[in-house]
Amino acid sequence: MAEHHLCRRRRTAWRVGGVELRTGSEMKSTLAQWGGSLLLCGALLLGSCGGGGGPPDQDGPASRPDVTGTAVAGSVVVTERFGIEATAKGAAGLQRMSNNARGSSDYALSVSELTAPYVLSALVVNEFTYEYVYGVALAPGPANITPLTSLLVAQLFGQDPAAVFSGFGPAAGTNLTRVTPESVVIAQRQLKGFLQEELGVTVPAEAGDLITAPFRPVAGDPMFDAISAVVSKLAADGVTQQAFSDRVAAAARLCLTERIGIEIGAQTTDFCPQSKSATPRAGDETLLDYLFVDRLGNQLKIAVRGDAVLNTRYDVAGASTSFQCSGAGCSGIQLGPVAADLSRSFSFGPSTLQGASGAAVLAGTLTGAIPGVVVPVLPCDNNRFTLVLPDRSVVAKCVDPDPLGFGIGGTLNSLVGVAPSRATYRFVDTSIPDNTLPQLSVLTDANDRVISVEFTDNEPDTYTPRRRFVCKLDACNGVSLGAVTVNVDVLGPDYPVLLRTITFEGTLLAGYTADGEATGTTATLRASVVTAYLADVLLSYRAPGACAVGLSIAATASAASFNACLQPAGDAFVLPGSGDILLTAGNYETDVVQVVLRDGMVASASFALMDVPGVFICSGGCAGITVSAPDPSGARTLRFDDALLHEQFFGPVEGPRSLSLNGGVVNLAPQVPLP
Repeated sequence: MAEHHLCRRRRTAWRVGGVELRTGSEMKSTLAQWGGSLLLCGALLLGSCGGGGGPPDQDGPASRPDVTGTAVAGSVVVTERFGIEATAKGAAGLQRMSNNARGSSDYALSVSELTAPYVLSALVVNEFTYEYVYGVALAPGPANITPLTSLLVAQLFGQDPAAVFSGFGPAAGTNLTRVTPESVVIAQRQLKGFLQEELGVTVPAEAGDLITAPFRPVAGDPMFDAISAVVSKLAADGVTQQAFSDRVAAAARLCLTERIGIEIGAQTTDFCPQSKSATPRAGDETLLDYLFVDRLGNQLKIAVRGDAVLNTRYDVAGASTSFQCSGAGCSGIQLGPVAADLSRSFSFGPSTLQGASGAAVLAGTLTGAIPGVVVPVLPCDNNRFTLVLPDRSVVAKCVDPDPLGFGIGGTLNSLVGVAPSRATYRFVDTSIPDNTLPQLSVLTDANDRVISVEFTDNEPDTYTPRRRFVCKLDACNGVSLGAVTVNVDVLGPDYPVLLRTITFEGTLLAGYTADGEATGTTATLRASVVTAYLADVLLSYRAPGACAVGLSIAATASAASFNACLQPAGDAFVLPGSGDILLTAGNYETDVVQVVLRDGMVASASFALMDVPGVFICSGGCAGITVSAPDPSGARTLRFDDALLHEQFFGPVEGPRSLSLNGGVVNLAPQVPLP
C-alpha cells in the first residue's frame, strides 16, 4: 500500500485534537499527561491518528455531561472478568472512549466535547469472549448499549450498526436527521413489531424504553429477559445476531428509501418496495408494465402508455384480495416526466382502487424502475453508488464510509500533482468479499471541482481488469458538490479536514477496454459519497539544477523549468500475450519512465516524477519520444526531443496539465521476457 502524503509529511510527530505527539521522551511525557487514554494508530502504513478519545476532562463527574447506562452482549456473561470499552461519536467532535471497572456492566462516557445526537459502541469482553454492541442517545443522560439497541440502530438507520457508527459525524447527512425523539419512538415501535412478527418475541411494556430504562443483567429483569429471549430464539433458529440485524436493517431501509400509505378499511399500512421493474409488453413495446413488490409479497402493478395510466392493480399477498382501477378511474395517479435515465415518478394523491369488499386508498409517491433494469435497494443513504451498464445490468454498492478509520465519516484524499493539487478518492466496499473488486474513483481539482470519474472492476477468476468507464472535465454531467464542513477534531486546527458530499445524478461514463481503447459504450452513474479533503502540504516541482543521481533531462511543467532525473541505463521486457515490448528506466532514487513499443513503434509512454505524486502519459505515437532500432546485441537507446505528455486522470484519460522533456539518452539492455 502506498504511503499517504500525511505520513510522508511527519513521520515522528503527529497532531491529535491540536496536541502534538512526538517520539522518545516527549511522547512518554505527553502520554503521561493524558493519562494513557489516547490511542495512537500507526497501522496500514498510514501513521495517522484515529479512534482515540482525546485528553480526559478536567472537570469532575458532577459538572461534565455524561452518557451512562448498562452495556451487555448476548454471548458475553457478566463475571468478575467482564469488561467494557465504550465509545461515543457525535454530530461533531472527536470520539470519546472509556473503560469500565472489571466485573461491572455499567459504563460512563463524557460527551463534553461532542455535539448531540450520539451513536455508541461497546466492546464487551469476558476473557476470550467478546462482542460489539451499539446504541444511540439523543442527549447526555441514560443510554443502554445492548443487542436490542443494536437492532434499534439498524431499524432507525436502515443500515448495519457498525457501518452507522463508522460513518457517523459532521458529514453523516441524513443519518443525523434521523435521530430525533419522534423517530426513535417510531423505530422502537417498529422494531418491537418486527421482533413479534419474525421471532415471536414480545418485548413487554414493563421493560420500558430500550434506550433510557434502567435495568440489571439478571434473570427476572424485564429488559434483560427480553434480550435473553431474542438471543435464545436466534440461537435456536441457527441465525446469527449479525444476520438478523441485517434483516432488520433491510426491512427498515425499504421504507426509508420510499413508501406510500395504503388504507384498506380503517387500517393504513406502509407499502415499501423491495423490488421494482418496468417491462415493455410483448408485442407492444409502447406499453410498459411497472411492477412494485414489497417484502411481504404484496404487488402494485401499473400499465402505462406514453403519459397515460391505462390500469392499476394492487394484490394482497396470501389472499384473494385485489383492488384496481382503469382508464379515467386512475386519474388520481399522476405521472412525472421521464428522467434522463428513463425512470419516472408515480404520485398517488390520494388514489382510490376498488375491490370486491371495499376500496384501497393509496397516498404518496413512488419512482418507477428504469425500463429493462432492476436496481436493488441499497442499505445506505450516503457513501453508495449505482452504475447501469450498457447491457442494462447493474452494479450497486455501499462503500466504506471511513475506510482508514480516522473517525471523520469520509474517504480521505491522496494528493496528485503540484499545488493546487488534484485530489484522488477511491470508494470500495470491503464488507462483503467480491472477486470483481468494483471501485469508483473520483478526481477533484483541489476541493472545488470534479474533473474525472472512473469505474473499474476485474475478472472474478483472474483478477485482471475487465471494464473501465470514465468521464473527464465538462463531460462529467450531473455532478453536485455539497456544502463544506470543517473538521478540526482529528488533526487539530492547524490541519483542517474539509468534508463534503458529492452527488452524481445520471452521470454518463464512457467505456474503455482494459488496454485503453474506447468502446463507444456508456454507463450511467448515480452516487453519493463523502470526501475528506486534507491539503497538509503544498507540492511543487523541484528547483532547477543538475540531478544528484542519474541523467539530467530538461523538463517544463506548469510554467516551471527543472531537470528530470533518469537512470542512464534501462531494461526491455517482452510482455506476455501481446508481444509488446516494455522499456523502463528509473528506480526509487530517480524519476521513472516506461515506454511501450508495438510493432517497432511507440504506442504509449508514462513518466513519474519521484518527488511529486502523479503520472504523465501519452499515447498514439507519442511524438518526440524516439527509440532506436536494436543494435546487433539487441540494445536500444531512448531519447526525448520536445516530447509532450499530459497528466493522467484515470487509465488512458489525459488531463490538461502537461510535461515536456528534451534531451538525454537512456541505454536500454537487450529485451528479455518479463519476469
